[in-house]
Amino acid sequence: MTEYPYQETDQQLANRMFGAGTALATHYGTARARRIAAERPECEAINTADRGDLIHEVVRYAAHIWQCEPGLVYSQERTAAVVRVRNTVYLVAHHELGMGWSDIGRALKRNHTSTLRGERNARDAVTRDPLFAARVNAVKGFVRKLTDTE
Repeated sequence: MTEYPYQETDQQLANRMFGAGTALATHYGTARARRIAAERPECEAINTADRGDLIHEVVRYAAHIWQCEPGLVYSQERTAAVVRVRNTVYLVAHHELGMGWSDIGRALKRNHTSTLRGERNARDAVTRDPLFAARVNAVKGFVRKLTDTE
């Protein structure tokens, strides 16, 4: 086994991935940062500011897929159609962009617990509803194209 003279700590990796001193670096100063880096190395190239901008692109695309007005996603509207779009954005932002619950909530003017519950509801809906799953996969594909760093 090769020994390395310097091994990066979880917090150092999080600082490198998300920018030192950012909320994401503080939140992800754990093994989660290593998991994100291992699963999606291109996430390292996306800094925190870009993630905040990307979530608004995700909102626009998800609203288009669900045939909903993007502005309603940020509103207090609680109709089923708007909630589906919101939950899709929560799921994709967390799993594809690696954003934390508070950061997602801040971007969409929601409490972090609302984003957590919405993402959980979206995961459940994906397993039950093939149409919902197809739409979520379309949004995930859009985000992967946006985050390609080739």
